[in-house]
Amino acid sequence: MVGAAWILRDHQGNVLFHSRDAFTPSWYRLFAELRCICWALQSIHDMGFRDVVLIKEVCSGFDSVTFEQKSTYSNSIARDIARSVTQDGRFHSYLALGGPVWLHNRIQEEAISNVC
Repeated sequence: MVGAAWILRDHQGNVLFHSRDAFTPSWYRLFAELRCICWALQSIHDMGFRDVVLIKEVCSGFDSVTFEQKSTYSNSIARDIARSVTQDGRFHSYLALGGPVWLHNRIQEEAISNVC
């Protein structure tokens, strides 16, 4: 299985939503990554957001799309949520308000460090 996750934060670093899903594995890593990006973009678009900081067909529904390089550390919470699919067998797809309870302390610490 391939796990994917995204976190949507406000300008102060507070988590507004997060989501996780599981996908069938692919022989090609790039294909798996693109499938995860398309899923994340479609999910965020379906929620009504029109500006995304982040593929021609999917992007046409947005007013603007920007790709930015982020470090693994700055995206570690979304990475841990995605890993929970393969490491913990959490194959249930969901969308939730706020962040996951099991990462609450890390999310709070990141929000505080981003404001200062």
